[in-house]
Amino acid sequence: MMYMALLDNVQLYPENVDWVCVDEAQDTNLARMLIAQGIIKERSARSLVVGDDMQALYGFSGAHTDALEELKEMLSCKEFPLPICWRCPTSHLDLANGVIEEAGAEDGELMRPRPDAPVGRIFGKRNDEDQRAAADFRTHPVEPGT
Repeated sequence: MMYMALLDNVQLYPENVDWVCVDEAQDTNLARMLIAQGIIKERSARSLVVGDDMQALYGFSGAHTDALEELKEMLSCKEFPLPICWRCPTSHLDLANGVIEEAGAEDGELMRPRPDAPVGRIFGKRNDEDQRAAADFRTHPVEPGT
């Protein structure tokens, strides 16, 4: 929808910007990346880029596949990994880690539970075939038009 701002002559680089936050950066597109870069350079703004490549969902709608890595390079960002999950019980993390291991995640990319995380329960657990299919899709996404 960025073209609407351009058609309506919206000022893309507002005067009073100190910070630019790009959340869910793994799912952004090239236009948003360039706009963020433009605002940061034009206004000497600081940036905060947050994302997780293992949670990329929007490649089908134009999200740039290497957006997180390219934003990190483009904006000279420092990386601060957040390996501890403060939200989920251990059962959920075990399931998620199993899926991302199948997708090729390395040990350092797996999530760890917070020290007092409850065990939790999962209902309707995915079977092994579902997990393999999800991992296969992540490592071999369907190309547009196929």
